[in-house]
Amino acid sequence: NIKYIIFILLITLESCNNKKVIINQEKKSKIQNDIINQKSKFIGHWFYESYNKDSIDNKTFEINLYNLSDNKLNGNYCSISRNGSKIDCFNDDEINIFGELKNDTIYLTFKSNWENSKGSAILYLIGDNLFWKITKKEGVFYLPSDIKLLKH
Repeated sequence: NIKYIIFILLITLESCNNKKVIINQEKKSKIQNDIINQKSKFIGHWFYESYNKDSIDNKTFEINLYNLSDNKLNGNYCSISRNGSKIDCFNDDEINIFGELKNDTIYLTFKSNWENSKGSAILYLIGDNLFWKITKKEGVFYLPSDIKLLKH
């Protein structure tokens, strides 16, 4: 009788462990799907333009974000300011943004084409708008510090 009870307990424990493994795999899969869904909202071409015929600082700022893997993204930007006298752009196929999605914010580093300066920024979404905010910069930049972009 004791062998039979131990056998039943072992089968019950094994069954419970298998259910935990399945539940943990389902949770992990859901978390990965949530990351992919959240990240897909960021991917694409984003644009800002400020133009006033009387202004001395008309500017455009564009960001292209691409899927890299898991919670990683990369891309490039192009910033044109001071009525075109300050241009900080790479070729379309060059990457100068490297980011990681954490929760609902992308933490990124970027390299400027202007004096090869480097910096950090965050990107976050509110509604259909992407917000860019520089958190650290080293060197000379002609980028907006804090700006709202629209998907193009």
